[in-house]
Amino acid sequence: MVKESFFVRLSKNAESEENLFTECLAETLRASQSACHDFLRIVCGGSKFCGSDIESANIAITTQVCLGEDSRIDMVFDIGGAKLGIENKLYSSEGEGQLGKYLSYVPSELNFVAYITAYEAEINKIVIDDEHYLKPKYRNHHMWGDFYKVFGNSSSSGGLQTYMKLLFEHYGFDPPDPKIGDMDIPKNKKNFAKFWSLTKQRFEKRGWQKPNPSRWCELYISPSKSDVLDDIWLNPWRIPNNLTIRIYPKTPDCLALIEMKLKSELGVSIQRSLSVDKERGKIGVVDVITPFKTIISDAKTAEDIQVKLADHVCRVIDVAEGKNYL
Repeated sequence: MVKESFFVRLSKNAESEENLFTECLAETLRASQSACHDFLRIVCGGSKFCGSDIESANIAITTQVCLGEDSRIDMVFDIGGAKLGIENKLYSSEGEGQLGKYLSYVPSELNFVAYITAYEAEINKIVIDDEHYLKPKYRNHHMWGDFYKVFGNSSSSGGLQTYMKLLFEHYGFDPPDPKIGDMDIPKNKKNFAKFWSLTKQRFEKRGWQKPNPSRWCELYISPSKSDVLDDIWLNPWRIPNNLTIRIYPKTPDCLALIEMKLKSELGVSIQRSLSVDKERGKIGVVDVITPFKTIISDAKTAEDIQVKLADHVCRVIDVAEGKNYL
């Protein structure tokens, strides 16, 4: 039975999920020349690496490669004699100065370095600006979702590519289904979590605190500095077929002001309620409740849903805070 694939079973019993994921990926790419070429074309942003054509070059993949005396990178691809080092992360963060250390081994042991994670991570500007650091045009590092298509079209009859595809799905690296579905069903909650990607990016660019990476559907975001807002809780399942944006005011005096702004400028459904805070006890909050059919009325793709969801959340928070970042 392929549903619980060999790779998934291994990951559930591994001491280090990240190391096991790396080994499964490397072995799958060794076994499939076409998958390896597709993977490298995404990482390199084209069909060539250091002057060599990826499709015709001799390629060797080594894992857990020691660099110098105190560094070890997850994967090294030898592509026609030039070496690409890749650091893989699932949901853990980069070690302190880790990417910078790897880049210090260019050109002695590596030619280029890339970084792949499951979520949007902060990357040091020195690393981003380094000409030997490979990244996509639209982001400061690669994400595993970028590579699902390498395995996503594989046959369901078996084989390493199929197992890798199922491992990607196990971790939620497959693209979201544009149909939201019943949020009482766990797989639909897990699917909805993927729609928050653009919302998280926008608030991070505003300087808000980075949301904790999560594979679940709720999202908590907090401004780094605000005179009006404390925390924001985004919940797509609390009220069926509606998104609830719960706004925690900075002080009790801000509550009425937030409520007035939202009613006058947005005309959305608002409920004032009490929430229990560990430090402050019971506090007044404002819930903005909007039907999904209103937010994503004409969305046709998962990308459309992400944009409309981010637009709606940003608009509500802008009005509540009395700011406009657009």
